[in-house]
Parts: sequence; C-alpha cells; structure tokens
Amino acid sequence: MQVRNKTNRFDLAIEAFETMIRRGVLNKEKGTKLAQKCRQKLVEHGKFIRIHGINPNEIEQWQ
Repeated sequence: MQVRNKTNRFDLAIEAFETMIRRGVLNKEKGTKLAQKCRQKLVEHGKFIRIHGINPNEIEQWQ
C-alpha cells in the first residue's frame, strides 16, 4: 500500500534528493544517480512481489 501511495522509503528518499538538488544542497549528477538507484529498487521489489507474493526480506526484516 505504501508503494501505491508513494509513502515508502524509496519514494521519500527520491523526493528528498530532488528537493536537495533544487535547493543546491546536492549536485544534480549525484542526486539524480541516487534517485535512480531508488527507482531501480522499486522496480526490483515489484518484480519480487509479483513472483513470490510477499515483500523481499530487505523490507520484511527492516527495523
């Protein structure tokens, strides 16, 4: 549900990176690269969930 609502850790990190780029806290190249890594993780997790029907351990075991 959090992925659908874009309130998961990756979407929040992407938003933070984009805000930092706009404010000049993070250079565009590095911020874009970090945001892309988060987007890729969302794609990978989506594939895992469709195959296995559950969240990956990285999500389930997170504390």
